[in-house]
Amino acid sequence: MARRTRVLLAVLTSLSIGCSLVTSLGDLGGGDAGDAGFTDVSTQQDADASNGNLVSNPSFDDGQGGCGPGWGNGYGMTFTRVSPGRTGPYACEVCVQGTPSGDELHSIGAIPVQAGSYYAEAYVTTPDGGTPDEAGTGILVYYAIDAGITGCLSANDICQGSFSQVPTGSWQRTNASFIANGAGTVTVGIHTYRGTPGSCVIVDDVALYAQ
Repeated sequence: MARRTRVLLAVLTSLSIGCSLVTSLGDLGGGDAGDAGFTDVSTQQDADASNGNLVSNPSFDDGQGGCGPGWGNGYGMTFTRVSPGRTGPYACEVCVQGTPSGDELHSIGAIPVQAGSYYAEAYVTTPDGGTPDEAGTGILVYYAIDAGITGCLSANDICQGSFSQVPTGSWQRTNASFIANGAGTVTVGIHTYRGTPGSCVIVDDVALYAQ
């Protein structure tokens, strides 16, 4: 993750409480039938695929622990499902821990892509009662494509999407478009830089589409 910190952008996150620490990938696993709003993972993934979305569990509605299966973090911050989401019963709240630093929620599994045009997006908001910290939260697409990508601001293996101030009480879209110049894989992340300890941002409806 060190190479990603070379991208110099300011951050907006917000003060919040109640974030629960995920200590292992096992905490990301499927939930049980007693979980309110629980949806069968395979059924939801089939529905996502039928809509053309290549991201697994894009609305964080599946499973229990952390933000459900398919999601991890890059900087040891906390992340937990909160209710309600922008769509569906849940969203994912990501909180900065420790000394001032960035944080990131990202898809765990690499997503296969072929040569062609792609569009990625996510929606972000500040928790109610949170205090804006610094401007600049947005989507990043990390790629492993030998032929590289074009069509977006990129550095090393990162396609950087729109970064902007995160509103309180409403959702704002962050998005990126790019062209894969060959076959490879990508992962999708929602990233902040230099977040204040204890500040949080809420994420929902992450998507990656072939165009």
